[in-house]
Amino acid sequence: MAVELPNRPASRRMGVRMIDYGGTLTPGLGGPTQRINRNGNRFAISVQLPPMIADDARAWLAALNAGVEEGVIWRFRQVDLYPGSPGNAVVNGGGQAGKTLAVRGCNPNYPFRRGQFFNLLQGGRHYLHQVFTPTNASSSGIALLPVRPGLRVEPTDGSALVIGQPVVEGLLEGNGFSYEVDDQDMTNIGFTIVERR
Repeated sequence: MAVELPNRPASRRMGVRMIDYGGTLTPGLGGPTQRINRNGNRFAISVQLPPMIADDARAWLAALNAGVEEGVIWRFRQVDLYPGSPGNAVVNGGGQAGKTLAVRGCNPNYPFRRGQFFNLLQGGRHYLHQVFTPTNASSSGIALLPVRPGLRVEPTDGSALVIGQPVVEGLLEGNGFSYEVDDQDMTNIGFTIVERR
């Protein structure tokens, strides 16, 4: 079970990186360049926390130490995006794959915004995805979400979506984290979370 990292203090800086498993083929004799897409693209999130006093830092360091072996979950910040009341969205039908996700249980006419992040919760694990184009749920709470990256697992019918406060769940890059204590006895912590799958 992944370790939930503290929510406070909020990060000083957050960097989002897409890990791409596709590639570009450039022919040696001047032919057209081809893009080869492969399933499995995922996010890596780098976090720099603000300087903290020792008591606050100890809570973070304890969680990160445990997270080295067990993985971590951290609240994903969406700047200036207030999700409102999305309802209780779940996957609408099994056997889905690709870059579209059918969902039900949304509040009527709920507006999914372009670039809005959400989680697909499958098998006890949170998968971070982003809405590719703006989409409104129907009056009956059904929506067909264009998502990026494409689905990495086949969701089961009724699997939950986390829309209000998505998280990133994964392993600490390099199997660790780093921190420094400055001349004012303030602790500066940095780490990167990479989604497992």
